[in-house]
Amino acid sequence: MVDWECIAQRLLGASVRLEPLQGEYDLNFFASSDQQSYILKVMRPDCEREFVDMQIKAMKHLKVSDKFLPIPDIIPFKSGRLIVEENDRLIWIQSRLEGGVLATLKEKPKALLEELGSYMGRVDKSLENFDHPQLRRSQKWNLLEGLWIYEHLDAIQNIKRKTLIKSICDQFSNVLSQMKALPFQALHNDFNDYNILIQAKESGDFSISGLIDFGDMASGPAINDLSIGGAYCLLHTIRPMTNFAALVKGYHSTRPLSEEEIGLVYPLALMRLAISVLNSILEAQKNPEDPYITITQAPAWHFLETEMINAKLMEARLRVACKFPVTKAAVRISNFIQAKNGNFASVLDCDLGSAKVACVSVDGSAMPQNPFYLTADEASKVGVNKDSNGLLIGGYGEPRLIYTAPAFMLGDHIPQGRRSVHIGVDIFVDAGTAVQAPLAAEVLYVENREMHLDYGGMVILSHMTPEYDKFFTLYGHLNPTSISHLSAGNKIKAGECFGKLGSQNQNGGWSPHLHFQLAILTDGLSQDWPGVVDPDELHFWSKVFPNPASL
Repeated sequence: MVDWECIAQRLLGASVRLEPLQGEYDLNFFASSDQQSYILKVMRPDCEREFVDMQIKAMKHLKVSDKFLPIPDIIPFKSGRLIVEENDRLIWIQSRLEGGVLATLKEKPKALLEELGSYMGRVDKSLENFDHPQLRRSQKWNLLEGLWIYEHLDAIQNIKRKTLIKSICDQFSNVLSQMKALPFQALHNDFNDYNILIQAKESGDFSISGLIDFGDMASGPAINDLSIGGAYCLLHTIRPMTNFAALVKGYHSTRPLSEEEIGLVYPLALMRLAISVLNSILEAQKNPEDPYITITQAPAWHFLETEMINAKLMEARLRVACKFPVTKAAVRISNFIQAKNGNFASVLDCDLGSAKVACVSVDGSAMPQNPFYLTADEASKVGVNKDSNGLLIGGYGEPRLIYTAPAFMLGDHIPQGRRSVHIGVDIFVDAGTAVQAPLAAEVLYVENREMHLDYGGMVILSHMTPEYDKFFTLYGHLNPTSISHLSAGNKIKAGECFGKLGSQNQNGGWSPHLHFQLAILTDGLSQDWPGVVDPDELHFWSKVFPNPASL
């Protein structure tokens, strides 16, 4: 067995101790002496000198281009050389940066992810004018070559998983030509959370303290780097969309993204996860005793199988994070609604002009007495005011404590939070009141949601502007019998009655009222619109579900 510690001491001309580190192909060591610590890189036997040269030159280039970027220094050996050969292996050494790997933080703070995105944008901007022949070598981790996994899908024995990965590949195949049309540049190409270092600050928060492992560098569109980093932000979290958006927001702040790039980032992140899980399956067959190979396989499968987000919905989230309209049609739809304000048909067969505000918000309601459980009796009294004989309205954007059912929880534990901000308008009025379309519509969904504290009867209508932009309205807590004649595709005229409000035993257990909600898009939501949203995501959801008061 080669005594690498003895070799390192000879090459450095100092007494050092070596501790092995993880790596996929090469031998990596933490080398420490009394004065300094290093990372010793012992390359695989067949490694080309040009491959190491690429990494060294890229790291030096970054240090010059952005002197405030925490990047390891390249340390010369005693001989003055940066690369030496021992036992048919190339050896080089770099300084050790302070901090631990980002992967140790399972739930990553939003502010840290924004900082990481900004850091990644700075790296990509600095690499725009770097070039090296080795960037164009063929390699399995280059997203542009990712469809190699098509040929190995049979390695996935679970049929559902195989179908899932194939669908991601199909989606990626559809955008590959768009990727190839974007400008190419040098990429780090492996912003996974084991290559990103973080360090605790005095405040107790964390900050980015460095980037390591330039061995997967490639040439391609800059968004490849962002997508790769984003892929790992989707794992180990109850808020994958929030995390992904925070990273993209930070990146956009230092390297602005085009609308086209924003639309590609998430599909490419899914492809990175697909490559990762399939590669780990193949490598585990060769090296079943190496735990490093399968380190992200379980969390990646968990996300892909149970938490994967619709691509169009994620695109909308990223557009908002980068301060674009939630969809390309959003401004036109908003302008249409505002222009017709006051000229829509009444949503209810009653005069809303005298309506008063219902006390449903946190600061205006004593319910529920137990903040973690709303009783059936309390639900029947929500919005009820004994001193008022008229209509009552529960406002848009209200923070409320009444949503205590498990469906409103953000995770498995109460401290993880819950959805609590109302994103529609509630109109409290007698059961049996007629519900009408504010403008011409087509029925999109009709359902009877019978679970306690759900909608009971529910209808979603689709509308179209003169410019052929679609938007949508939802009507909840209806009498299921009153909408039994409806089916998807039915046409409804402006002002036409299509249902009636339900009583407490028909509308999910609530006091009689209409939940009225407007949506700019339904991608990834179908009929499952959240009527109540996570306070931390209110800014986004208010763009998807704007205030419907104008209707």
